Amino acid sequence: MAHQDWSGAGLLLAWQGTSGWEVLLAERNEPPYLGYWSVPGGGSHLADTTPWETALRELGEELFQGIALQPLLRPFLCGEPAGSLARCQSHVTPAGRPWRTFLLPLTQKIPSDAFVINHAEVRQAKWFTIAGLPGLIHPCVPESLEHFQLK
Repeated sequence: MAHQDWSGAGLLLAWQGTSGWEVLLAERNEPPYLGYWSVPGGGSHLADTTPWETALRELGEELFQGIALQPLLRPFLCGEPAGSLARCQSHVTPAGRPWRTFLLPLTQKIPSDAFVINHAEVRQAKWFTIAGLPGLIHPCVPESLEHFQLK
């Protein structure tokens, strides 16, 4: 069930490497964007009291099944709690749903072998440079990259 001011949220993990910004995207494994690459995220649940909680829960469900996220993310943050580092974008999805996308800058990439993919929702997750984004990408991704000025 969606909340009044947001129906879902996603978490864009990014780090600035030697080739510029890289972002973590997930290849969707369910409609309506089956096969599209997008920010890990999804719909809010009644237990979610904030969009940030929705974004964290969805990241955990899709890419880190059953792994506590705060301890997992801690080595990749610059000593601050994840929520205090995140920036938020409020926007509307192509389906007209109010959405929040959070940018969480990391100090280094989370290694691919740390992912425990929920294949019912996601085929795979990969890091992409901004210049090397895949062709089949959710329409909100370029909007978020521009909003957060990731170049």
